Amino acid sequence: FGSSPFGLRPPPPRSSAPPSSPASDAMAEQEEEFYVRYYVGHKGKFGHEFLEFEFRPDGRLRYANNSNYKNDVMIRKECYVTQAVMRELRKTIEDSEILKEDDNHWP
Repeated sequence: FGSSPFGLRPPPPRSSAPPSSPASDAMAEQEEEFYVRYYVGHKGKFGHEFLEFEFRPDGRLRYANNSNYKNDVMIRKECYVTQAVMRELRKTIEDSEILKEDDNHWP
């Protein structure tokens, strides 16, 4: 996160909880904190250009787009999304099976 234009740190680790019933385990799984950060960028003719967005567990969405093409400036936006949006984002990511991929095989 050191290079993040948002200057944020990852969410703190979850504390360990005492053993619970299977029903409460299922509910806890659904309510588990969900955090997503997406970054894509490169350094080229126009400097460091990137697109980044971040969804925090509380629904905070942060977006940044940096390009120096034609002397453009960095765009930063921030808003909050509902828990319904967070559930749909989580479902989309889980359905894509991207979490099953291994970065070690990335070119």
